[in-house]
Amino acid sequence: MVLVLIGGVWLIQGLGLVTTGSFMDGQGFWAVIGGVCVAGGLVALSRSRRRRT
Repeated sequence: MVLVLIGGVWLIQGLGLVTTGSFMDGQGFWAVIGGVCVAGGLVALSRSRRRRT
């Protein structure tokens, strides 16, 4: 869950949708890294929920 949230923040900062004055604002590299983190976090969440049932 934390990976999805942090990846989401990195994604929107990298896309320039939120400006915080950070070096990450508007940088495509951070948008890609954020997207990978969100995807990886969602996969991990879905696998952990699948094992419980």
